Amino acid sequence: MTSHTDYELEAVRLGLPLFLKSKDAARMMSVGPTKLRELISAGEIEGRKRGKDLVVKTASILRFNANLPPAKFSPHKSKAA
Repeated sequence: MTSHTDYELEAVRLGLPLFLKSKDAARMMSVGPTKLRELISAGEIEGRKRGKDLVVKTASILRFNANLPPAKFSPHKSKAA
């Protein structure tokens, strides 16, 4: 059985706005404006134009972050004296 998360409902549950201005979206994702635009261009997150403003759908940020792969590290080898 596959778990399905409704990220729009999750955004509402968390008290987040449905859309964020690009500056706030970049801050939420800990990326700069260039990386944010790259993610939008690649279809990784959903961007929209609202007049002159670029806004990002909050649910798409939550979905993107939830689907990031886990970090993997090699075991640390101590230096022999």
